Parts: sequence; C-alpha cells; structure tokens
Amino acid sequence: IYQETNKKGSYSFVAKSPLNTTNASRVYVPKKPKKVIINGIPSDFSWDNYSKTCLIGFENDPDGVDVMIKY
Repeated sequence: IYQETNKKGSYSFVAKSPLNTTNASRVYVPKKPKKVIINGIPSDFSWDNYSKTCLIGFENDPDGVDVMIKY
C-alpha cells in the first residue's frame, strides 16, 4: 500500500501487487461508504457494520491500482 491519503469523508491509496493475482482488502473506515472507486470506476463493496470495515476486491497490478473510498 502506497500514497495513503486520509481526508474528511474519504480514504485513498495505491495498491501494488503482482499481475495475475486478485486483491481482497478489508479496510477500516469510520462509517459505511457511499461509494468505492477503483481506477476511476465505481466498484462493488461489502460493508460490515460491526467491525466498520469495507471489503473490496480487484485485479492486482505491479504499477498500482488507485483505490478511493468515499464515506
């Protein structure tokens, strides 16, 4: 995880991992996201209210995948 940014109402980062692998990340955010954007495309996510975590998944890229969670 690189270039983490925490701003009011959003959290973003760049994930770098090997090609031909799938990323599954559970990310803590203070409240249920309004949307998750991965490489500029709105993406599906699952929310766990008990742990306040958002589960996202995407195909990895060693050059980086931009992830933004807006809440």
